[in-house]
This record gives sequence, C-alpha cells and structure tokens, in this order.
Amino acid sequence: MASLEFATKSTRDADFTAATTERLINLYAEPLAEGAQARFQIKSVLGSQSLTTLSGAFVRALAMVPASDLTDRLFALADGRLMQIDAAGALTDRGAVDDCGNCSSISSNGADVTITANGKYYRWNGTTLNEPTAGAFSSFGSVDFVGGYTMLTERDGRRFQWSALANANSLPGLNFATAEGRNDPIIRGLAVNGNFWIFKSTSIEIWAPTGQANENAFSQIPGTLIETGLRSFGLVTKIPSGAFFVGNDGKVFLASGAQITPASTPAVETAIAQGQPTDCYYYEDEGHAFCVIRFDDRPAWVLDLSTNMWHERATGTGAWRATSSARAFGSWIVAGNGGTVEKLVRSNIDGADPLIRQATSRTLYIEGNRFRVMLVEFLARVGRSASPASMLMRVSRDGGLTWGPQRSTSMGALGQ
Repeated sequence: MASLEFATKSTRDADFTAATTERLINLYAEPLAEGAQARFQIKSVLGSQSLTTLSGAFVRALAMVPASDLTDRLFALADGRLMQIDAAGALTDRGAVDDCGNCSSISSNGADVTITANGKYYRWNGTTLNEPTAGAFSSFGSVDFVGGYTMLTERDGRRFQWSALANANSLPGLNFATAEGRNDPIIRGLAVNGNFWIFKSTSIEIWAPTGQANENAFSQIPGTLIETGLRSFGLVTKIPSGAFFVGNDGKVFLASGAQITPASTPAVETAIAQGQPTDCYYYEDEGHAFCVIRFDDRPAWVLDLSTNMWHERATGTGAWRATSSARAFGSWIVAGNGGTVEKLVRSNIDGADPLIRQATSRTLYIEGNRFRVMLVEFLARVGRSASPASMLMRVSRDGGLTWGPQRSTSMGALGQ
C-alpha cells in the first residue's frame, strides 16, 4: 500500500492553483526524529485568549518597555491615546497622542517611553507625557534606540537625528545626518544588531555608533548601501539578530549583519502582489521563530525560521486580526483590529471563536494512473477536551479547482 505525505507547508500560488494545492492554515510542520512514522508532525498554531480590549477600531503600535527595576510594562497606541496594560489586562491612560495609521512607533530610552505618531515625537517619563523641543527637524517619521541614543527619522525626508546620550528629552540641533546614498526618502529607521538601519523607498543605509560624542556619534558603515527599499512603514519587524521585511520589489528578505537574503517563495510574492499586506511582526512557539506578513484580505503568511517553511494564519478562515506583537509577562501578546489585545496560548480557542485548522494536500499521483484511495489515516491527539472536535474533509478531482461534498467525523469526546 502506498503511503503519501499529506502536507508540510503552504505553497499554493494564486496565479496557478493547479500547480500545487498544498496549504497549511493554522497549522505548521515540526520535524520528527529519525525513525519516526513520518518526517514531520503537523502542529497547531497557538490559539489566543483575551487580555483586554482597547477603545477604537485599531491598535497602531504595541511594545514592551521595561521599568527602571526591569519589570515588564506593556504599552499600546490606540484611539489617540498611550495606554499601559498590566499582566491582568488592567488599563492606565498615559495621555493623548495623534492617531496615525501605519505611521506610529514605540521605543524607549532607559525607563522613558518614546513615541512617534503623525509627524510628532512624544516622551513619557513615568509621570508626564510631553513633546520634546525639536532639534534638526520637527516632523518625525519613526523612533528607535541605539547605543544610548534615541534615533528619530524625518518624515518624508532624508535626515535623521539622535538625542543627547541617555536623554530622550534633549534633541541637540547638530546631532543629525543625511542618508544621501540615494536620493529617496526615509520610510523607517530600525535598530538591528546594534546598528541603525535606515529603510528608504528604494534603498537601505546602515549607520553605526562611532564611540565619539554629540554630532560625531554616528557614521555610515562603508559599502553598506543596499539597492532594495521598504514597501511600506509597517512591513518590517525585528527578529533575533536581524530583521524581516517586505521590499519595494514585492519580495521578502531577512536582514542580518550588513546583508539581506531573499526569503520569499513565488506563492508569497503572488499574495503580496495581489493582496493587501499591512504589517510584519514576530513571535515564538516552543523553539519555533515565526515571521508574519499580515494581510487585510487573506490569511497571514508566516515563515518558520527553524524549518524555512511557510504556513498561513487566519482568524476563522480569513485575515488574522492581529496586527502587532510583543513579548511581556512571560507570554507573546498580539493586538489588532477591534482593539483586541490577546495572549497567545496553547488552546483550541482563538479569542472568542474556535481555532479552525485547515490542511490541503498536494495533488496525489501514483505512476500517472487513476487510483482509488482506500484509507486516509490521521494520527492525532484526541479525547483531551470536554468540547469534542470534528474533522471535515472534501476531495477535489481537478487539481483544487472544484471540490466535492463535505464529509465529517468526530475526533473523539473527552477520554476517548
């Protein structure tokens, strides 16, 4: 009897769905030890449970900023407010900021929380929220922290400036430079591996601390002009020892050291070209490191750095509502549409909804002949929940273009 591997990743390309139908939605592949029954087990993504709900339809940014005693503090921008969230989900309003979609960022300098939104720069010092006096320019695009300095980019410009050392409230007028390797505007600045990566519309420049002070604190690393830009403000995220981003050419890249390497597949590039990518973010699950490209109009595409394979993540079977992530209080937290703030947990529930997993096999061939499938066997953990799960199956005879009637079976009640 032939044994065929069902699915290990998402590879279906919307440009030509018959080429390969293989998809994993809310599932991902985990390698098994040599000698196991298969090469991979198919594992569920983490579900979620509600932590709190913020006012407003959208969460613009989410970040964990340690307090002076290094305890976790979670901050979010939503509905024009800076909100602090504690481990129990209680909210504290820290003040008003401009509301700005796809142009808001949160960072820190010591215990200070730094924010850019709609061209303005804010600092919350634990007591008050203020707008520091502008230095080299007064319209701000993004904020991050490198080597004791708060780094600010010019909105729609080519300049960036840095604060006084360890003082996010002081912006000396001479502490600036121009990213002029190419005549394209800065979209966002990001701290990567202790350097400052300046993502522009068609290029990237990498600047590093010099060890000198004031206006001489940063210089460009020679030979680090990269001829690839950033597609949009939200389509870049930090990962351990690097960054993950969508380029202006619609391809996906990993950044590490002073180089970028391609990470996308034709299916992912088709989704970016045809869809509405909005955000990139990162989270982890039991040794797996996940880089997410979130879409408004389809499930998110997720790269597992441990296997270099892609899967998809959905709310129900559509777009994943999460738009940002942060690690706080010992868990990964995601926030997104509807003001939701949720903790990722090992669960069959996604917020208030069931976590629906979907696996689509590749088209099965045996020596080019028609054949009958006598048995489809799934080895799964069952009987572990008081709410029994169901398995639904449909079959396509034409490469995934049309599908037959749905068949269903119980996966076992508690104790079975």
